[in-house]
Amino acid sequence: MTSKMLMGASCLILSALVPCATAYAQTAPEDTATAATQDDSASKDEDDVKRYEGIIVTATRRAEKLSEVPIAMSVVSDKDIQQTSVRELSELSEYIPNVSISGHNDFRSVITIRGVGSPSRNIGFDSRVGVYVDGVYMGQSPAVNQELLDLERVEVLRGPQGMLFGKNTVAGAVSLVTKKPDDKFSGKVTARIG
Repeated sequence: MTSKMLMGASCLILSALVPCATAYAQTAPEDTATAATQDDSASKDEDDVKRYEGIIVTATRRAEKLSEVPIAMSVVSDKDIQQTSVRELSELSEYIPNVSISGHNDFRSVITIRGVGSPSRNIGFDSRVGVYVDGVYMGQSPAVNQELLDLERVEVLRGPQGMLFGKNTVAGAVSLVTKKPDDKFSGKVTARIG
């Protein structure tokens, strides 16, 4: 037992006596062109962050910033809808990752999130993705085939959402939030060719 203690003490003393060398990194001269491009990309990233920091979502049934919501989700704002000139939710699925929305007829659409959804287009089966308009469940997903008029944002929540939304949210939920009425008179006219 004493030989083990003597061996341990000698190893400890030897490791303390070994000189430790400090490594210094070389400083490279800065290239002005790379510094300018880094500043441009940094300002672009900051603009994107500022754009998405201001998005308020109600995915957890209370208003929160998008960056503070503990749910895997995507949000498409009114400005994004206008920029892409999307008219229906099925067209919007091209801009939301891991979401596929296909309109079959006026009564039934198939929505899949992360590959999970209802394989049947039978009107008797409930979807595994819940569709909500202002927090109200839309059975059989008829809201999918409607045009996107007066929407404030579209929230797509991935994964099981039974705790917050309840029925038929095994794969996730699609929440359509409409704009609140205001006292200003406004209108919009759009036209499409082709």
